[in-house]
Parts: sequence; C-alpha cells; structure tokens
Amino acid sequence: NSAWSIRDGENSYLWDIRIHGDIIRQLMDNEYLEEQVIRFYSYMLSKKRKNEEENV
Repeated sequence: NSAWSIRDGENSYLWDIRIHGDIIRQLMDNEYLEEQVIRFYSYMLSKKRKNEEENV
C-alpha cells in the first residue's frame, strides 16, 4: 500500500508520527486500544533511541 510507504527523502520519523496520529485518531473512541497504541508507540520510540545511541 503506497500510503504506508516512505517516499524518497522523506523523514521516516515524521512519517511514523503521521501514521500513529491517524491510528490514534481512529481509536480515540476506544480507551483500551488507545492505551495499547500509546504503549506500543512509546516502546518503539525507546527502541529507536536505543538503536541510535548504539550506532553513534
């Protein structure tokens, strides 16, 4: 699905935020799901930071 692909030169971090923003908006009615998405997103962000620190 091209809507879910990163275009050349596009910042993948901003792309992540945009997709998660869309997902969170769709889940706003469901507090449990929203919490899961936020947890998952926090986990992915911390993993991303850890990878960046290891790659310095």
